[in-house]
Amino acid sequence: RASLQDSAITAGYRNGFFIASPDGAFTMKVQGLMQTRFTWSHLGGQPDAPSYPNAPDTKQDRTGWEIPTAQLSLSGTLWDQTFEYMIRTVYANDPTITLQNQAFGGSGSRIANPTLSTQAVGPYGSGSGRLGVTDAWVRANLSQDWAFRVGQFKLPFDREFLVYDAYTMLASKSVLSNHLSVGYSQGVELEYFGDDFRWKIAYSDG
Repeated sequence: RASLQDSAITAGYRNGFFIASPDGAFTMKVQGLMQTRFTWSHLGGQPDAPSYPNAPDTKQDRTGWEIPTAQLSLSGTLWDQTFEYMIRTVYANDPTITLQNQAFGGSGSRIANPTLSTQAVGPYGSGSGRLGVTDAWVRANLSQDWAFRVGQFKLPFDREFLVYDAYTMLASKSVLSNHLSVGYSQGVELEYFGDDFRWKIAYSDG
């Protein structure tokens, strides 16, 4: 019994639920994130007027609740924190799901069959969610200052994009960040963490 007690794993909550080996060499933390918001979109004027010949949505007002971010992640260490790992899943909008729209003709008039949409309104609707993986990587801590990472991760470009959603305050990512960030990719990354500065360089499949 004493030997079993000495080899028992530890578990608890510390910034997330975790389990760990007695010596702390192997750990796993379970964390989740969910963000909700209420949105109201108003299109001024008459949506079917000739001044909106290319409007993708003909509904003047749209309101509703949405979940822009829903994540579940597993992270931890291996072999006395020499190696770190992260697997993060996200339940996100499916771009193949679109609202049904009454599309326009070139002169601003509605097309003959208004039940068929020729323009995608966007990845919205109660059935638009799908599960995906954003992060799946392993990092080797070569020293106190150097680390090497392999897997799928955020490419080191655009500081705003590199900040994870859990650490942002109120506002979502800006339009500029959405256009300039290079997103996630699979590859390798070399990191340096100094007292005065830090840098990362990555080689990926684009």
